[in-house]
Amino acid sequence: MQSAVITELQFSFSKLMKEYEQKEKGVAKSCTCRMQCFSVSPQPPHNINSSAILPYFRAIKSFFNDTSNFTDVMDHLKKLELQRAPDVSVPKDTYQSKMFVKCVLEMFSKCLKLVGTEAQKVTEDHLVDPVPFEWQECKEP
Repeated sequence: MQSAVITELQFSFSKLMKEYEQKEKGVAKSCTCRMQCFSVSPQPPHNINSSAILPYFRAIKSFFNDTSNFTDVMDHLKKLELQRAPDVSVPKDTYQSKMFVKCVLEMFSKCLKLVGTEAQKVTEDHLVDPVPFEWQECKEP
């Protein structure tokens, strides 16, 4: 069941990422940011830490009001959620908020690429405290 959800999540997220990149072509590659991707579950690919990831997607939801792809990603993440984590806030500055959205999408993309790989090994790099989100603001180019 969970591996089917993850497969659907990967597909929906791929569409969402492409859609955002086309919509926001002027947003530079985001700055340094990290999120907690995985739980310590010993059975990949079922170790995605949806509880830590969902607050970031809730925070960027307003940037995707007109798309079903975002709703699909959220629905799939909710199916994997174990417990609710604290909410996250988006920077107030318009450009910074776009950078934040891109950062969240890029980090989640990296997480999804690691899910289901052979002998997935959870390392300290994948277990970053989810709050506060490590976000290094960038200047507009």
